[in-house]
Amino acid sequence: VRALTNTQLGFAPRVARAFDADYQVMARSGIGLVRNYLGANPGHEMPMVYRAAPPAGPDWNPGIVVIALGSNDFTDGVTDQMALIKTYEDGVIAFAAELQDRYPDSVLIFATAGDEYEFTDATRAALKRLDPARRNRATQVVFPERALTGCYDHPSLADQATMAKTITDWIETNPEIWHANDTRP
Repeated sequence: VRALTNTQLGFAPRVARAFDADYQVMARSGIGLVRNYLGANPGHEMPMVYRAAPPAGPDWNPGIVVIALGSNDFTDGVTDQMALIKTYEDGVIAFAAELQDRYPDSVLIFATAGDEYEFTDATRAALKRLDPARRNRATQVVFPERALTGCYDHPSLADQATMAKTITDWIETNPEIWHANDTRP
């Protein structure tokens, strides 16, 4: 996957280009929020990897942080689905708090796949459980159905374009979240 990946064609850079914004991408195939693909590599889920990554810079203060996690958490091999849903919801709440503490002026967008997936409902439930002071700076955007015909069932280039449009459209219909942090001349 790494050898065939061109991050510039992914949804995050496309969204950033739509707003002439700086961006940082932190992604890894198979990574989850609380459980990686098929339960592999425990202890190296996104929150742990994120904490260990070098900062983007001393002045990095994004207006928007997009978190697109969940599909790997709910792959095969789960013996107790209800326990995973609870753990996942708690993970969303904890990661949201960590990101909001790190970037107090940012809005978090939890981007999830269609409503047929368990993690979409779990994300929705977790965001409702956020402390009210945090809830107004976090939202969920649900991607339309994706073909997932990229290598190893990843989103295709067409999927990436659709995902970028979904997020771009949400930002454009909520301009106050973007322009509140815009310090460009």
